[in-house]
Amino acid sequence: MAVDKDGSGDIDAKELKKALAQIGLKGDTTQAKSVIEKFAKDGDSSLNLVEFHDLVKELQSMSSMGMLGTKAPAPARSGGLGGYYQGGR
Repeated sequence: MAVDKDGSGDIDAKELKKALAQIGLKGDTTQAKSVIEKFAKDGDSSLNLVEFHDLVKELQSMSSMGMLGTKAPAPARSGGLGGYYQGGR
């Protein structure tokens, strides 16, 4: 799955929204922007490869704990993506 559709080297909110939808996590662009804000260490409005890798690792961790597709704890308490995306199954 190619995530960086425009070839910029970074993943913006629209690209992230589409990528997450492909794995069953439905959300809107505003929610994708919130996820980017959490993971973009340099404070910009996109994710570079390292930042995207960190997001993927967190999603894998949440998946292994059975947190995806259920109402997960709010990010402020859990540090996760709980309030941002819900499984689309």
